Amino acid sequence: RDRFGVRPLFLANLGDMLIFASEIKALLTYSGLPRRLDPGCLTDLFTLWVTLPDRSAFQGVRGLPPGCSLVAERSGRTRERRWWDLPFTAARPRDDGEGALAEELRELLLDAVRLRLRADVPVGAYLSGGLDSSATAAAVRRVSSCHLRTFAVRFEDPRFDEGPHQEQMAAALATELTSVRVGAADIAALFPEVVRLAEQPLLRTAPAPLLALSRHVRQCGFKVVLTGEGADEVFAGYDIFREDKLRRFWARQPRSTCRPALFGRIHPYLARGLARTGGFAAAFFARHLEETSDPLYSHRIRFGNTARILGLLEPAVLEAARAGGDPEERLLGRLPPGFRQSSPLKRAQLLETITFLQGY
Repeated sequence: RDRFGVRPLFLANLGDMLIFASEIKALLTYSGLPRRLDPGCLTDLFTLWVTLPDRSAFQGVRGLPPGCSLVAERSGRTRERRWWDLPFTAARPRDDGEGALAEELRELLLDAVRLRLRADVPVGAYLSGGLDSSATAAAVRRVSSCHLRTFAVRFEDPRFDEGPHQEQMAAALATELTSVRVGAADIAALFPEVVRLAEQPLLRTAPAPLLALSRHVRQCGFKVVLTGEGADEVFAGYDIFREDKLRRFWARQPRSTCRPALFGRIHPYLARGLARTGGFAAAFFARHLEETSDPLYSHRIRFGNTARILGLLEPAVLEAARAGGDPEERLLGRLPPGFRQSSPLKRAQLLETITFLQGY
């Protein structure tokens, strides 16, 4: 399986038979495979947001982890090995300055885009209006003279719509932009199909607008598009990374009433509550505050909040789900050598990558 798990690969061992496919739906066409929910997947999903690859939503089916290969022998024995992993080594000292690093990064990005333009069909690009997809589309413009088509999703709710930014970027790049607009009713109508395609329960509706967008792209005759997915993990763009840094800063003086107010810089709508001593907003970020040696520290609040959903399950289902093992302990078992010795930011980035990104 590829390095980051872009392409799924599911397996089922049935006695002396191994069946595998890129979608579970294909495996379920085999009559010897039962169609039963694996309750253990619910503890994964409702804690980590994803199912770890050693299981799936269906009993008897598991995923091959990203960066791994599996050899099946005639005897029925299988051997799994990891052929690639994120390198967790100490950073080498660099004395060539930020400018040289920025230039190296630019060349790597341009080369990556150049490689992905090697296709026997037209290649388009998503344009969300954010930095990630804008940088990718700009890189296409730099390395290719092709007529670039860009595609965007817009929202009826103005709080989420980034249309003006998309149009501004499209004009700057002189690219043809087409968009699809979705509202709450569209998302609700698409969600059952999203779950069917994801082949597991979902906590977020974000894939529904993306499904609408990808269908629109396909209707326009494009089968390949470049996106900005993965950039927030690599370049620490998510708020969870900023929150981790601020929580560690606050933990050095846990009784400070000034340091928690800094969360208002990340979440302005919480600013008033953060300024009140003992308020909900400050208490929210204070949970497990001083446990900075916890390897899951950056994601501990998220995991704890999501796990509350488990309380909605029937008692018998919940008992069966918990019998499948603690998801956080199983996650800890998947962390690479050197993880605990790396920087807090690196640890947070890896956790985000091997949970949310690889299961997205």
